[in-house]
Amino acid sequence: MTSDLLKNINFISILSREITHSSNDTLNIGNHLLKERECEEFKMHKVYSLGVHPWDTYDFSGPQDSLRIKLKSLIQDPSCLAIGETGLDKLKGPSLDIQKEVFLTHIALSEELQKPIIIHCVRSYSEILEIYNKKKPKMPWILHDFNHNEHFVKSVIDKNIYFSLGTNFFMRENSKVVKAIDKIPIDRILFETDEMNVDVSELYYKYAKRMKLQLHDVQKRIKENFKRVFLRD
Repeated sequence: MTSDLLKNINFISILSREITHSSNDTLNIGNHLLKERECEEFKMHKVYSLGVHPWDTYDFSGPQDSLRIKLKSLIQDPSCLAIGETGLDKLKGPSLDIQKEVFLTHIALSEELQKPIIIHCVRSYSEILEIYNKKKPKMPWILHDFNHNEHFVKSVIDKNIYFSLGTNFFMRENSKVVKAIDKIPIDRILFETDEMNVDVSELYYKYAKRMKLQLHDVQKRIKENFKRVFLRD
């Protein structure tokens, strides 16, 4: 399945909750969030990511054995290309202790099943980096809708961490990520649409224009990044 996944594909959204903008030259990776009442909606997408969002970790606090078993049974599906969203959020959700417990379960499965992990991070970049340095993961970590400064970018450039550009890059001209965008190497960039009602190609165009690059060069580099992160076989 994965060998033909990028055939005739020019644009890739690594995290999407909308399928209305799918087209023949665009690959949208569906993102689905596991809650206490399991949902089968991820079957709507050809390929997808799956995880427990930090906001939903109320449902999975305490011993992690049952969550690990449930997640593992779903994530092992070849159509599941990544684990997440998961991560930490200081503005919404239960305590960071609960969020960290669930996050660590995702990290362990990412390493065990050798699938990348998509990370939701709100005002928790230092905590995420601390966990990364402690766990020393081999699998790629992708910072969903990245929005932090040049200093942080420089601090992780030697790590297996990727930056997914989404709402903060596309819709907020004064955001931290827009100000730091020229410091992020193109070989660490991916794009996402999440819940935006736009085609991911618009993010490619904006990035190419801002960085004074040819669109076909951006398409080539992003496809290479995608293969390196998601299709290591």
